[in-house]
Amino acid sequence: MHKIFFLIITTFFVNTSVFAQHKNAIQWGGTMARPTSNSEYYYIGNWPDGIMSYFYAPSTVFAGAKAFIERYDNYSMLPQFTKPVLLNTAKATKALEIEAFEQIGEHPIMFASHYNKEKNKIEVYARRYTTEGEPVGLDYKLADFDAKRRSNVNQLRIVPNSNRELVLIHYSKLFEKYQNEKAEFRIFDKDLNLLYDRFIEFPYKERNFSVYRATVDANGRVYLLVKILLEKDEITARGLPRYRYSLVTFGNDNRKVEEYNLQMDNYFTSDISFSENNGRIICAGFYSEISSDRAAGSFYIEIDLQRQEIVEKKIDKFEKSFVVDFIPNRRARRMTEIPDFKVDHVLQFSDGSSAIVGEQFYIEEICFRDFRTGMINCQYNYNYNNIIVIKYDDRGSVMWTANIPKYQQSSNDGGKFLSYTFGLNENELIFLFNDHPKNINPTDNRVGIMTNVRKSIPVMVKLSKEGNYSRTPLSNERVQNMFIVPMMSHQISPSSAMIMAVRNTRYKIGFVNFDFHTDKY
Repeated sequence: MHKIFFLIITTFFVNTSVFAQHKNAIQWGGTMARPTSNSEYYYIGNWPDGIMSYFYAPSTVFAGAKAFIERYDNYSMLPQFTKPVLLNTAKATKALEIEAFEQIGEHPIMFASHYNKEKNKIEVYARRYTTEGEPVGLDYKLADFDAKRRSNVNQLRIVPNSNRELVLIHYSKLFEKYQNEKAEFRIFDKDLNLLYDRFIEFPYKERNFSVYRATVDANGRVYLLVKILLEKDEITARGLPRYRYSLVTFGNDNRKVEEYNLQMDNYFTSDISFSENNGRIICAGFYSEISSDRAAGSFYIEIDLQRQEIVEKKIDKFEKSFVVDFIPNRRARRMTEIPDFKVDHVLQFSDGSSAIVGEQFYIEEICFRDFRTGMINCQYNYNYNNIIVIKYDDRGSVMWTANIPKYQQSSNDGGKFLSYTFGLNENELIFLFNDHPKNINPTDNRVGIMTNVRKSIPVMVKLSKEGNYSRTPLSNERVQNMFIVPMMSHQISPSSAMIMAVRNTRYKIGFVNFDFHTDKY
């Protein structure tokens, strides 16, 4: 249970000169009410006219689903309009469910699905909007796929490419016992013209095959990171991994599907992700010698698409002193691996170097029985802790490893106010998150645990090219009236990010300037 975020930096820039007029690093707009009490906020994109987003409220017993599109002014951060989104086709004959709302080309585009019970089909529609929040023309029917029930929509993925000029629609076919995995892929340009479609039958049983991540590059080539469960006769000894990862890629230039085995000898792959840049693919993550939920070190795999082969494959074990920093008690300090680290980003830089960004994340489930009623009650504790950054040179050798201390805990809230917002520019990596106030000016080596978001303080951590980091508070308020939601906040220019804060049914939007310094207080 972990989020995988993919870095997308838009080419639009926001004027941040107004920050010099404010004491705090965050320039907030006014406090507003959500369109409905149960609606959730989602970012669409950034235009010269303003930042666009939408609110979506799922259907309840008493009311149907509702959605609203909004635009915020680049200076005041106040909404310029809030308009309802029609959740039916243009002729109001089919109910639609939003699957994605993305910036594609110059327009916000809503992608939605409809389950046609009579035909046993999942139909996929697209609706283009102007930056004034008005629909353009009729809905486009992009595809329909076989489906036995409405829940088969979970097999549908809609993925824009990094420059927002293409979009991939991927659907895994219906499960058939003992049959191979089958999937259909359709690639559209920014005007929603179909570039090509592919139907692929993979040489693996459906029950053993799952797509971990899918992307499409600027040329329309598709990349799939897949997890494959091994059959019994493929496992050579007890205690070895029962799974492996592969990178699968194909384009429209020929019918060939390429697969690259990413298995690291007999090691467990704890987590993995990848990035692609001009035919150079970097796959990196954490490996373990004993378990799939621990990390003994990192690995690096480089694929050259021109040569159609793996050109580098390296592992690097963590130093003992590095591992000790993550162990909470003396007895556990004898451990040689760290638990529960996930890969959030794989980055490539212009000088050929690369990096991975990971975070320690796990959920604790604590259940007890009420002997008076016989009911079982469960509490879910969410833990988002330290951030790891590992920098590689152009041959995959580790240049440095950085550990950014961060301990965040909450219960029964989905971890809404935990984790971080990620930013990147030419000189540094930026992390924004809610932190314990004691960590701003620590008096010893102990790190305060952020368990009460009301008493937390938003901070910005900057990590330099050399692996050194600094921590800066973004507010001087001792008690926060509204609380930043890192997972709903996004980088919108090389020097700024958009921040979302909520409390109950109220919310506000703000800018944070990456060039902020504490002497502006």
